[in-house]
Amino acid sequence: MEAKSSKGRSRAETHMQSAFCIRHLLKIQQDLVTATGDEIQYRTDPLIWYIATRGEQWDVYAGFVEVGQNITRYVVVELWSGNIRHRDAALQLLLVVDYIFDWARDGYREAILGQLGSLSIGNIGHSDPDIFSNISRRLSHISNQNEFSPHPTEYSQTSFRTEKSDEELTFLNISLSEGVIRDAAIIESRFILIRVTENDVNDFLSSFQSEHDARSWVSAALECLESSWKVSSGTLISIESTWTGIYGQEHEDYQYHSTFYLNISLSMFMTDHWEPVRQLACLAVSEGALDILATKSGSMATFGYDANPEVESSSIESVLQRTLNQSIMDNLTAAVSMLSLSSFFYKRSQRIDNHLRVNQSRGMATGFRVDRSPRVAQLVHYVYSNHGFGQENLPVTYLSFSRSLTRNKVQYRGTTIEMWPQLPRLVLESGQQGVLVDGASHNTDLPSCGLFVFSGLLDYQSLCRLVDRVFQEGIYFKTLQLGRKFLSSDDFRYLNQPLKFKREWKDEIEPGFSMRWRKKVGKYDG
Repeated sequence: MEAKSSKGRSRAETHMQSAFCIRHLLKIQQDLVTATGDEIQYRTDPLIWYIATRGEQWDVYAGFVEVGQNITRYVVVELWSGNIRHRDAALQLLLVVDYIFDWARDGYREAILGQLGSLSIGNIGHSDPDIFSNISRRLSHISNQNEFSPHPTEYSQTSFRTEKSDEELTFLNISLSEGVIRDAAIIESRFILIRVTENDVNDFLSSFQSEHDARSWVSAALECLESSWKVSSGTLISIESTWTGIYGQEHEDYQYHSTFYLNISLSMFMTDHWEPVRQLACLAVSEGALDILATKSGSMATFGYDANPEVESSSIESVLQRTLNQSIMDNLTAAVSMLSLSSFFYKRSQRIDNHLRVNQSRGMATGFRVDRSPRVAQLVHYVYSNHGFGQENLPVTYLSFSRSLTRNKVQYRGTTIEMWPQLPRLVLESGQQGVLVDGASHNTDLPSCGLFVFSGLLDYQSLCRLVDRVFQEGIYFKTLQLGRKFLSSDDFRYLNQPLKFKREWKDEIEPGFSMRWRKKVGKYDG
């Protein structure tokens, strides 16, 4: 930014004074892009925002690099110019600057950190300073969790609570046999952890129904842990607090088990009552417990696990926070698509999408990948099903479970920031008021479809018109609802890909379905 008085030098002289600085900053970025090469799948090309002022006259420019065959040009173009004494010009300038800061925080900053991380021989996550706007987001996220989190004694009785009045609360939670209407902004975060130390091994193995079941589970777990990360005991606690806002207990023997081998599975799906869920399932085994489990199962020695990469808490938290900060549209897309991601690591030559990369150092890249066979989640769920899945305060030290409900404030981010670019979007326009989803479940005792409302509906008449419109358009999506069970092998075909139809709704096979639903919704008016 270059500022001069209205009686100062001409605009041309101001540009000349800033030219060398702009060229230097662009060259630094260009050198970074060249150094990373193919390491970064999603690169950020060099870009500089330049603001020049002469009194009340403000000009906004963008500088970028044009690389030709024999010459590199540093180009500066004018984007906006105006006199801030005029109200319209001042407001336009505020919008431009607001966009620049959003771009820098949500796009450019993440890309630069990814490029620097690919070149670093150590972990740079801890050196990334907090940004004030991100701090306020985290505080808002935590306060929302505290405000919306129910504490039912029975898991199946979980209900959504929002900031709305009682009338609006009913309006956004209509449950009928034909279908339900939900507030698309509400999502549940679940955290499930199996954490085995040397002191837990005997109790843990005795919890299985038979020795054969225990041996089979351990064999599968050891295979999964071959791609695990090495983390500290404190990292397990920080992951839970980041995901649900709840701090887990650190047991007394943790100090003797400072290193754990960790696998993470991220799943997003719909419950059988059409409640969007993002679930983090973690399998963590201490170094000593790993050796004992391998010996008891008759497996080979575990010395090969020593080469697994060490990952710091801050690096994992950064990716989890980006996931939590996704928009309403992106969360709903992931839940309907039954998104499934698993942690892993690659050698340096392999690519990991920048938005899913956790860390890259010492010749290894760690991150998450799309996984159509989430073994870790299956292993974790199998153990929990034997102890009463979904129960808080479980009476064993090797299991941990927590959850929270949050309201997402960001409805739509556009196409510039996408955590799930491989998934087709359910919503293509920011002004869309709702989306209709059909269930693949054949359980006639459950609502067969769900209408997720985004915003802009002030009364039941508006809601009825929305119901009419989504049926008339004949466009809807299909998903497999999950209750307290996890996926069977037959369900894998539904993962990471929604089934999209463009035809008339169920009236083809069930005449009058849409009309019955619309009439029942209308009866809620008054």
